[in-house]
Amino acid sequence: AILGQRIAFDLLAALTGLGEEQLVGVLRALVGQALIVEEDTDVFAFRHALTREAVAGRLLGRERRRLHTKALAALQESGSDDWAALAYHAEGANRWDDVVIAARAGAASYLRTGATYQALRLAEMGLAEMDADLELLELATRAAWSVGLPDSAIERAEQWRRLASAAGDDEALSHALRVLARLRWESGDVA
Repeated sequence: AILGQRIAFDLLAALTGLGEEQLVGVLRALVGQALIVEEDTDVFAFRHALTREAVAGRLLGRERRRLHTKALAALQESGSDDWAALAYHAEGANRWDDVVIAARAGAASYLRTGATYQALRLAEMGLAEMDADLELLELATRAAWSVGLPDSAIERAEQWRRLASAAGDDEALSHALRVLARLRWESGDVA
């Protein structure tokens, strides 16, 4: 339940410490009881989101953090580029620096591939932990602009501009001003 909506077999094995045969037996029993389904080869999901929430809700906070920590470590060791999962587990493990790292890398990656809503979600998650991060502000600005949220994009661009100016970072300031000018122009604020 802690692993989220889609549960990869290998990650589940790493988290539980069960051998393949034992884990297959447990998963077969859960599928037989209609609690989970095999959505794809080696990828499982709870049949109902409420069941997943009920199972996760029964865990103590310390158990939840420990499981998120193990999941984060397993993902990092495997070299995963599932940035959303990395950020989610880092947040659940209270590993705030790892949240920011995953948010930066993930938002940039998702913007490059056109997953702009996911990019915005990750950039905002990172900014919740480090609101003065120029890179995250740029990513949040670009993502909000791409998903059609001009007011949010302008708000983030203004914050990006103010912080770049305060830091004396002329390159970042110039970049923020160019993006802000274009955003304002597109929103009809010609002045």
